[in-house]
Amino acid sequence: MYLLGVKAGMVKKTGRKTKIELIRELRSLSRRLVALRSMEAEHEKAQEALQERVKELTCLYSIDRAIEEGLSVDQLSARVVESLRAAMQFPEISVAVIELNDKRFSTPGYAEGLSPSLQVEIKSGGVTRGLIRVCHVEEKPFILPFEQNLLNAIAGHLGLWLDHKLAQEALRENEAKFRAVTEHTVSAILIIQGERFRYVNPAMSVITGYTEKELLEMRFWEFAHPEFQDLFRIRALARQRGESAPSRYEFKVLTRSGEDRWVDFIDGYIQFGGKLAIIGTAFDITERKRAEQELRMSREQLRALSARIDSIREEEKTTIAREIHDGFGQELTAIKMDLVLLVERIESGEAISSTSLVEELRSTTKLVDRSIHTVRDIATELRPWAIDTLDLNGALEWQAKEFQTHTGIVCNVRSRVEGFTLERRRTNAIFRILQEALTNIARHAGAHKVDIELRRQEETLVLEVKDDGRGITEEEMLRRTSLGIVSMKERTILLGGELEIRGVKGKGTIVTVAVPMDVQRAEQTQADGNGVKP
Repeated sequence: MYLLGVKAGMVKKTGRKTKIELIRELRSLSRRLVALRSMEAEHEKAQEALQERVKELTCLYSIDRAIEEGLSVDQLSARVVESLRAAMQFPEISVAVIELNDKRFSTPGYAEGLSPSLQVEIKSGGVTRGLIRVCHVEEKPFILPFEQNLLNAIAGHLGLWLDHKLAQEALRENEAKFRAVTEHTVSAILIIQGERFRYVNPAMSVITGYTEKELLEMRFWEFAHPEFQDLFRIRALARQRGESAPSRYEFKVLTRSGEDRWVDFIDGYIQFGGKLAIIGTAFDITERKRAEQELRMSREQLRALSARIDSIREEEKTTIAREIHDGFGQELTAIKMDLVLLVERIESGEAISSTSLVEELRSTTKLVDRSIHTVRDIATELRPWAIDTLDLNGALEWQAKEFQTHTGIVCNVRSRVEGFTLERRRTNAIFRILQEALTNIARHAGAHKVDIELRRQEETLVLEVKDDGRGITEEEMLRRTSLGIVSMKERTILLGGELEIRGVKGKGTIVTVAVPMDVQRAEQTQADGNGVKP
């Protein structure tokens, strides 16, 4: 009972507190209800804003995807207007229009004269390239800010896309120009970055013999001749570091086939892939180097030939003086002594029989004949009479007989040229070339037989001298002391012709001289070339 009473008292007391609290709670609930209603309104607004933001982001994402897909301008424009219309607050009354590349794209419902509610320019490189417009086919009470922002964002994206397209086109155009220049030039063009080639043009392959792939896989200095690899590597790497090094120099290249070639190399700086690189140009100067070497050799040979001519001239003077003194001089002395004795006998009154006198005179006459023969020999040695009295055929036959008589080597002449007259200067030169060829055969060939052929090929006169000796080697032909060959070469050049010498080991040597028969043509040929073929 006591417990029941306590509980009843407590209930009674609690009931009074609950009433007060209920009033307070009602007031609190009322305030909460107002706050909840306010929050619900804000939530609805947030949902609407989020929905608008989602539409805006979806539109921009769709356009960005289209740009990444690499669509054409027409395809991209069609995608933009569809996405833009779907992102509007009231798409059912909205018409999206884009004008780009002198073309217009729009969603259904567009008509001329329809006023735009929203409009923004598409700019690229500071120049207006097009327009984006949104029109409404029915009156719309207001424009939401996100709609204008969306158009601005799309125009910005398209402007950046156009900038990128223009940059790509400019890059492609510049690359096409670069390749048009580099791939059709005879000089090698190369780009070096680090230790590798980053680019080589076709001319580089022509000069080195390596393919483009092989060159790009090797270290850049490996195509140079071993003698010049360190020089080329050190200078190119120093240039890449910005250090002072010659930008133009010559070096030798070792081709894929093992041939030595010379190049004149010039380099400069270039940005390649955002990094510093070296762009170089290599001109093939092999022929120039060979020409310079041949010119040096020719000058040395000419100096040696000039010295040889001076020496021969002195030797000839000595020989002629000796022959005149020992031969002709002695004969004249003997004639004088015979005549003096004869005069003394006559002056002394000695009786001389006619028979004795005739014998004395005949003896003197023989001495005179010997003197005349000696003079003729000397004159022939200086200038063979055959040159002035015979035509070219006769002069060659005479020289062949003289050569056979003095050397014992059988010498045959075959001429296929008849009934023509060659100017004396040219006849003399061809005759002297034959003399020099026969002299070389007698001294060096070890031959037993020589065949000489003179023939005409159209307007060219060809002299061929063939022996059956040991055969001249290429080394002997190029030897600086081969002054006989130099002499034949120089005489051939003066005639505007060509000299060819071919030797086969153990089978002999063939000397071929081809001379134009037309004087004017010969003079022009002489001015154009060096007239010799090994």
